[in-house]
Amino acid sequence: MTDKTVSLKQCFNELTENAQSLYLDTTIPVLSKPPSPLEFYRDYVSWNRPCIIRHAFDHFPATYLWSNSYVRKKMGDTLVTVAATPNTDGHGFADAVYANQYFVLPQYQRMSFGAFLDHLEFYHEHDTDACKQTLQKTYSIQQTDDEQLAEKKMNVQLAPADTTKDIKTDTQTWTENKCDDGAEDNDDDGYCSLCNEVLYCQLQNGCMTNEYSALCDDIEMDISWASSALNRKPDAVNFWMGESRSISSLHQDPYENLYCVLAGQKQFTLYPPTDEVHLNKVPFKKAIYCLDRSSKQWSIQRHPKWELVQWIDLLHVSAQKLQKCSRLEVVLNKGEMLYLPALYFHEVRQTADEFGRVIAVNYWYDMNYDLKWNLLNFMKNTIQCSDQNKQKTNVVKNK
Repeated sequence: MTDKTVSLKQCFNELTENAQSLYLDTTIPVLSKPPSPLEFYRDYVSWNRPCIIRHAFDHFPATYLWSNSYVRKKMGDTLVTVAATPNTDGHGFADAVYANQYFVLPQYQRMSFGAFLDHLEFYHEHDTDACKQTLQKTYSIQQTDDEQLAEKKMNVQLAPADTTKDIKTDTQTWTENKCDDGAEDNDDDGYCSLCNEVLYCQLQNGCMTNEYSALCDDIEMDISWASSALNRKPDAVNFWMGESRSISSLHQDPYENLYCVLAGQKQFTLYPPTDEVHLNKVPFKKAIYCLDRSSKQWSIQRHPKWELVQWIDLLHVSAQKLQKCSRLEVVLNKGEMLYLPALYFHEVRQTADEFGRVIAVNYWYDMNYDLKWNLLNFMKNTIQCSDQNKQKTNVVKNK
């Protein structure tokens, strides 16, 4: 009798191969105008298929009104929540894996929008090379090999972070940061706090109607043809503003996402949900970046909820596994909209415009928890079971 047993590895490979041959695009479709509700649902949502849509929000006043002076006047001294991360080799990584050991959240600071804009403009206007030279004196992270412990690269404090003065939620720690408008943190060496910290307005959770409500009249609070196609209004509308150093690490969201660039450029790296079988989502200890204002040194501290977070660290996914994935590189310019299907993995980088800023608004529509979601959830559970069995097998072999 012939042994027809099929391994899980073979099943996973067949899953991604079938997806590639049956429906995944090798280049992203570009629509010259917004689709009808029927076209949008039939050709893209039902297939979990991303696309770029041009001229979808040309009528938004924000497309021509949102200069720095205009948003400064509209927002004024409104307090906003800003994510701060260390400048790691010229980039700021929020909600990302550090040294293959920790999943690190940014330090959230409360400041006036005017102070945030001051920071962006100051960094844009000053010589970044001089900033980098100053960093060699003031910055605590040293460039070392990935194999070395994180403690050798940054001051990692495993005691719980001091949150006695913080306002906490399940996923964020808020730190009050009292800023004098227009004041810059300079010392005798020409040190600027923006040299070693990267600020990014990325609060999400419907922040457009909360912290940025003063700007709501300049956009529409839903995309009409998408709302008709999905038979619902957006669950959240979010405002994003930062500069070129901010990077969002690879992740996925349970939303049908319509992402609109109003200034600068975004670069998306996309992987379909079926590629999770190759992307190595593993548990990392949850931590927080903390900046000591007196010493101007960053550290990593334990999150009050010292729990494990399942995340992907692309630096430690093998080249062989990445070759099996259906990666799609997407450049989204000012005036363009990206439809990002629910549960699509995406890493986001950005390039500032001539004024040193990147601005975007996105619309999150809750996904349908239907057969597609059930099958993908089954796939996730199967991957976890497979990983656990491998770990048990390795333990037995090592005994």
